[in-house]
Amino acid sequence: MGIGTLRRHYPTAAAELQGAPTPPEATAATPLPEDFPMRDKLEAAGYRSLEELRAASEEELVARGLTRRQAARVVEALQELG
Repeated sequence: MGIGTLRRHYPTAAAELQGAPTPPEATAATPLPEDFPMRDKLEAAGYRSLEELRAASEEELVARGLTRRQAARVVEALQELG
């Protein structure tokens, strides 16, 4: 896992380590909609917000336990949201 991926997933911790103020996007997370596909599986895999999910690739979703078909459905649902 590269430093860019770590910063996307842990923006607050990265900012604190560097002494920078917490970025606004780290505090303004949009929770996953109640009817979002695979919501329970996504939360079990550690995804709590749309921002976290948008930063993930289909490959990462598969690596975190979703099937390829489920990951593709999640990516499709994100594209539908805009």
